[in-house]
Amino acid sequence: SESFDILHGLANRPIANFISAAYGLPIKVVAYRGAIGHVSRWDPGSYLKWLNPRLDRIVCVSNAVYADLEKSGVNPKKLITIYKGHNLDWYPDTALSEEERAHRRADLGIPPNVFLIGLVANMRRVKGTDILLTALRELPTHMHALLVGEVRDPAITESLEDPTLKDRVHLTGYRSDATAMLRLCDVNTAPSRGREGLTKTVIEGMAQGIPAVVSEAGGLPEIVDDGINGFVVDVQNDKKDIEDTHALKYALQSLEADPSL
Repeated sequence: SESFDILHGLANRPIANFISAAYGLPIKVVAYRGAIGHVSRWDPGSYLKWLNPRLDRIVCVSNAVYADLEKSGVNPKKLITIYKGHNLDWYPDTALSEEERAHRRADLGIPPNVFLIGLVANMRRVKGTDILLTALRELPTHMHALLVGEVRDPAITESLEDPTLKDRVHLTGYRSDATAMLRLCDVNTAPSRGREGLTKTVIEGMAQGIPAVVSEAGGLPEIVDDGINGFVVDVQNDKKDIEDTHALKYALQSLEADPSL
């Protein structure tokens, strides 16, 4: 009755509802897809959403998402990659004096003169926080980690009982000013295992001049040009099917050793 021309769905439930409502109407249905995985020809639920023929176009947040949907059976003619828009004017006050930076770190219990490695996420296993902590064990003791976000992986809590990490890992929990927390860090990381669409926290750190060290998961290599504006490292050892922290440790040590880099 409203004579809309386009319905734009941003999440699973509204997309399924929009598709159902659009049958029989001369209307285009567009969906947004920001994650990898959970779409399959063998899953009947996928035909209510991403594989439904009534869906006219899917906006993919990265080429990795595009490739995943095409592999899962979506007609590539329906797919288009549109990256997240970002504006540097959103960060007018990124420069912190050394004094102010030290003061803000001290408020979080972070000692002076440490090399601070940041990670901002809802820390589920897929985010690879435990991979970073494994690497941290073998890095010099003046290298610390700042973890911003809810801890949802029990392996992280267990790791913090290790005496080599106990005083070197700083947890903030959920922070509405997570972007500002990145300004306190020397490096921003995303050692994810997979299913990354286009990690916003990496973009937010880079927009503030914080170098990134990321894994090869999903769209992360589409944000970081390895060796130019950060490092892209492999955290998967294919032969042993276990995480390999060697490249991650090397990248972090390289940045710590060379401030000009």
